[in-house]
Amino acid sequence: MGSGNIKNKTDNINWRLSIYILGIPIVLLYTLVLTGCVSNSPGIGNIFILKLTTRSKEAQEIRIGYFGVCRAITGGPPICLSSSGLSTEVIFTRLGGNQSVIPNSPGELRQLLNEALLLQVLLKRQWKSSNYNTKGMKRQESIRIYTTALLWMSVAASLASTVGVVQASGALQHATREGLAGSIIVEAGIALQTMQWLIFSFSALFSTGVYLMFSRSTSPSSASDFSSPPPEYGLPPPPPPPPPVQ
Repeated sequence: MGSGNIKNKTDNINWRLSIYILGIPIVLLYTLVLTGCVSNSPGIGNIFILKLTTRSKEAQEIRIGYFGVCRAITGGPPICLSSSGLSTEVIFTRLGGNQSVIPNSPGELRQLLNEALLLQVLLKRQWKSSNYNTKGMKRQESIRIYTTALLWMSVAASLASTVGVVQASGALQHATREGLAGSIIVEAGIALQTMQWLIFSFSALFSTGVYLMFSRSTSPSSASDFSSPPPEYGLPPPPPPPPPVQ
């Protein structure tokens, strides 16, 4: 009964369409997470992994994303740029470190940048995909195994990355607020963490749906529906031929 219900659901076009539509928010959320702090577009500067703030009177902020850095002073509008492939000195100059009129601002900014870029490198995750030997497999079966494996690997990577970022940023925030009495306060980015949890949830649902559709399309029962003739149910033998005409 349970397998029959699953089979009927996977054959339903609305059910399949709902699974495919899940790919849209996954791609959108991944785009927002990876482009946080990369540009000055509205809202992008508020998507960050960590925010480092000085304890001075004119507090400065450095927000770090996966590939971007933002600078703000006393709650003003942030100045954001991509940090990919740039040195600390180039980022310092482009963020206006040499043009600041606030006393001690260049020194504080340089200290914030050094620590922020170090944390940015530590929080990045690199994932390697495994190679599978599909020699001797049918093409359809090979595609099914590759696709299913890559989908579940992406779900596992999303979960591990989310948990790692949440734990690391939470530990740094706790250390600077209640533990170590330093000159810098670290604050975790709640918006980015929420997006990463949503990515994991949608990815798990999407992978489960695709797995069920693949299992239905490649199961022996579904193949036999088209390959085997209809069964015979004890029909009587055909009548004998009529006698020859004299």
